[in-house]
Amino acid sequence: MFKTYLKVIFVAVFCAFNASAAQSISLLRDPDIEHGLQQLAEPILRAANLNSDGIKVWIVDDMGLNAFVIDHTHIFLHAGLVLQLKSAAQLQSVIAHEAAHISNGHISRRLANARRAKMATSFGVLVAAAAVAAGQTDAGVGLALGATGSVNRTLLDHTRIEESAADQTALRFMNAAKIDPTAMAEVFELFIGQSNLSEEYQDPYARSHPLNRDRIRTINAYAATASPHLPNVKQAYWFSRIQGKLSGFLR
Repeated sequence: MFKTYLKVIFVAVFCAFNASAAQSISLLRDPDIEHGLQQLAEPILRAANLNSDGIKVWIVDDMGLNAFVIDHTHIFLHAGLVLQLKSAAQLQSVIAHEAAHISNGHISRRLANARRAKMATSFGVLVAAAAVAAGQTDAGVGLALGATGSVNRTLLDHTRIEESAADQTALRFMNAAKIDPTAMAEVFELFIGQSNLSEEYQDPYARSHPLNRDRIRTINAYAATASPHLPNVKQAYWFSRIQGKLSGFLR
């Protein structure tokens, strides 16, 4: 039996769009919870042809609804998201999406895009400075703002494409691992319920992710053609154990 304690540690992580900027995040480390997470992740990672021993799933001490990857060996899940989910399949759908980012090579691509964006922004600012020096102040300000806005839009466009690709890849992983793909749609429905601004009033081109309603439609279309999969009793046990223990410590 694993020891029943929860240890908090701090790690430095790279921001998605700026590899030089780092922030501290707090991790909740518990061997029992992490063992359960590996039990849920293992069929997903096996379907993705990823080394299940080399990729660890860790809990972030944050009550927000989020999950992310920053390298090829860790998947981070916010505690708030784990506590809000209702089934093992829902949690596995989140793991599958993050595993898809690793499998598809999105981490290296985003770092490269960030470097190119930084260079493009710097060039735009230099042109703007030249315009100001020539006495065209208004034009210089406009050039600087336009360069930054254009770069940001390009980065967001690349990220939305990668998120959509990760959804599709994750659905294939789930189907291969005999996990109900509709669980992913259920997670996005949860995100819609937690949004402060209705998606009807959001600019889809100013988002880093596709609109949840569009993702749900795509997932449901895939699920309609996939073979049905019943809940796995063993995976349901590990999900309940993970959620119960995490809830006991945090609440």
